[in-house]
Amino acid sequence: MATLLVAVVGATFAYFTATTASEGSGTANNNVTTADVGNQLLNLTDEGQAKADMKYPGGKMVLGAKVVASVDGGGAYDFTYHVGFEIDTTKVKSENTKIKYTLYETTTPAEGDLMGTCELTEDDTTPGQIHYFYGTGTCTVNTTITSATAIATNEITVHSAKTTVDVNDSARTFENVTSSTLEAQRTKYYYLVVEYLNDTENSQNDDKAQENFISAQITGIKTPTTKVHAE
Repeated sequence: MATLLVAVVGATFAYFTATTASEGSGTANNNVTTADVGNQLLNLTDEGQAKADMKYPGGKMVLGAKVVASVDGGGAYDFTYHVGFEIDTTKVKSENTKIKYTLYETTTPAEGDLMGTCELTEDDTTPGQIHYFYGTGTCTVNTTITSATAIATNEITVHSAKTTVDVNDSARTFENVTSSTLEAQRTKYYYLVVEYLNDTENSQNDDKAQENFISAQITGIKTPTTKVHAE
């Protein structure tokens, strides 16, 4: 079942929590703020999570969110907002773990699985060690997502100081929305792809007991505002 989050003018939704557990991706803990003009709404719906395994290099995860702008009554409005995602690396055990994230925006929803199966590879070419990782060609992300517009991307190296990383997107917008605007024209989809990079053998775990736990979550609609559309 989808989780619906609503930002509404004139009401305050200080905190909304939804649990949508998926291996490697954790739970969604969605903090919803409010717009401040008229009776306009921004609805955020959880668009699912890929059941990815982020314990080993080469792994990926995908989280999706759907945002719909709505106008109740007359007039035309413009919306500005951010979609909040964050990545938690506080439980990473291996030093110099490299993570890459990309946030995509599209007006077309991803059909079917968000990502293919991740298949674990064991490499025993180093004497006395077995390295575990996900090889090339596995954990394939849905092409509707990867062909969408990338609105934020970054690489992070996790050292001894573990952190929670906010995904910083630029402000997103809907323009000239009225009560008669078709839903397809006031709907956008956001997909966060997180990759545990497998760039060298040194990034590969040589002990399953050293598996890393990288999680991500949707934190909701952030700093939404609306204004009357200027003709």
